[in-house]
Amino acid sequence: MNQPFGDGNTVFVIHGSGWIPQTRVTVTLTGHGVSPVRPVADRKGTFNYAIDQGHLFFAGQIPAGTYQIVVTGAGGRRARTRFQVLAQPAQTGVPSPTA
Repeated sequence: MNQPFGDGNTVFVIHGSGWIPQTRVTVTLTGHGVSPVRPVADRKGTFNYAIDQGHLFFAGQIPAGTYQIVVTGAGGRRARTRFQVLAQPAQTGVPSPTA
């Protein structure tokens, strides 16, 4: 994972390496289904997949909670990772931007 925790607007990116080159992997969000998008590992066996940029698992923000990702690929390869979505505090006004 590019980061293990964030808020409901965070795009969590899975970075996989060591997969069989030029084969597809399946991304499952445990309890929420299988992504219809099956990334292809490149010539070096690497892929990236963003959750939930295309809103494939959730219609809007990712709800607070801990989630497990299971990636399966050719040759029986399998990897697991987790990420946590933290509850967002209630906003009392629009914050001023800072640089």
